[in-house]
Amino acid sequence: MKKLLTIALLLLTGLTAGAQEGTWTTGVNEPDELKGSSGGPYYCYNIEGEGSFVIWNWDDFLFKINTDKGLFDVWYYESTGTRVISISLGLYAMDGKLVDKLENLELLADVTGRSAWASKDGYWYATRKKIKKMKHALKSGEGYIRILCPRISAPEFDVKITPYN
Repeated sequence: MKKLLTIALLLLTGLTAGAQEGTWTTGVNEPDELKGSSGGPYYCYNIEGEGSFVIWNWDDFLFKINTDKGLFDVWYYESTGTRVISISLGLYAMDGKLVDKLENLELLADVTGRSAWASKDGYWYATRKKIKKMKHALKSGEGYIRILCPRISAPEFDVKITPYN
């Protein structure tokens, strides 16, 4: 009986994870002279109860992820105190085939462990180029992105970002 219940729960969990669907929203950040921010548009893909993916410019490599469940598995460099997480990014064609991937990509993390973002100056040219390619596929509708990241006290962050429309 326990085995049947366990199998049923695993199947239900698998169906729930596979059925996760998010929504794109857009908005404008107001400029703030005191903070030195110029403002501008943002694009956010949010999966209710799971987390979100945020970008500000389709032509650069910068993005941010947020988790609604648990905390990202954050670690830090003792020499600098820089807090980071490691993620895997996959670019998929619309038929579900993996086109390109980035593994062990480090993102800077906030103190809470609920948010992380791409560093403005921490990646090689080839890495920046792959991230731009992935964002271009989202905007053009040619493919989707999948993000994997370990979390503490919650299942792995496994989010599929569908094309922007």
